[in-house]
Amino acid sequence: IYTGGPADRAGLETGDVILAVGGNDVNDDNGLRFALATMRPDEYVPISVWRNNREERVKVRTELPQESPARDERLLEGYHPLSGATVVNLSPALSEELGFDPYITGVIITELDRGDAARANGFRPGDIILSVKDADVSSTRDLELALKGEVEVDEWKIKVDRRGRIGVLPTRYLPRRDTL
Repeated sequence: IYTGGPADRAGLETGDVILAVGGNDVNDDNGLRFALATMRPDEYVPISVWRNNREERVKVRTELPQESPARDERLLEGYHPLSGATVVNLSPALSEELGFDPYITGVIITELDRGDAARANGFRPGDIILSVKDADVSSTRDLELALKGEVEVDEWKIKVDRRGRIGVLPTRYLPRRDTL
């Protein structure tokens, strides 16, 4: 349950099992997503949950996912291992568009230029950049600042979340200086 979100405000609790939305039974995550997607924004929807060995009902106000923070799309250029990657800030709205958990935050790679350093270093669209050289990254601005630091680094340590698996990619390939 995300603090301040519609479920929190309606009184849903961690551990509640959602049985029905708007009078329609819910059997799995996809059914829940479908049921919620068919509701109008700002509509109050009755939800049946199983809590403490009994069925309870709550009313949840439906909301559209928020576009906050702003996407702030940036094409990363320069002498670093992410050169050629297009990145954006994740928001609940963008996460929904991409099919991600709407409450994942951070910076995601959306595109890679063919033949640039980011692709050569094994980055992929959908990778979420968590840190660069042990500096946490929470926005595209943070990422650009982290990449503009030292230019004579032989090996960069970039932590990514790739489909829920977190790892450090020790990147070495850098763009040629004469093409910048």
